[in-house]
Amino acid sequence: MTGQVGDPLNLWRIVHLTDGPDPSSAAAFDGLAGDPCLRVFVEVRLREDLGRGLVRR
Repeated sequence: MTGQVGDPLNLWRIVHLTDGPDPSSAAAFDGLAGDPCLRVFVEVRLREDLGRGLVRR
């Protein structure tokens, strides 16, 4: 699926640089990675802009 001209794109990434592996930093993102739900802004885009409903199973 391609977007329409002028549609916002989320192309940026956040990078956290460390001297080596940092388990405490990785643990901070474990909750996000394990969440089965979409982020709110994605759900809003699907529902309001694309006219698609979501059904949780």
